[in-house]
Amino acid sequence: MTSGRWVTRLSSGGHPFQCWERVVPRIPDQFLECVIYVYPSMAHALKGEKAGGTGFLVSMESALPGYQFFYAVTNSHVAVNAGAVRLNLRNGGAS
Repeated sequence: MTSGRWVTRLSSGGHPFQCWERVVPRIPDQFLECVIYVYPSMAHALKGEKAGGTGFLVSMESALPGYQFFYAVTNSHVAVNAGAVRLNLRNGGAS
């Protein structure tokens, strides 16, 4: 069973019932400064319009010394329509 908890809800008639609610763990604070914006196309990303969702970047050390792999992490319903990823830079630009 996945992590979660039982929560009490009310039916439309006002009757209480319980259902299982999955708990999504909080991501570490270090990822909060690595936000990306996911767009349906490069044209939309360059204009900064019609964002399809958000995500964050994660890097993993490679087995090869001095190399890292970078991953863009987002929800599956966002990734399905992803055509481009935009990252806002500290200097105000975007990449």
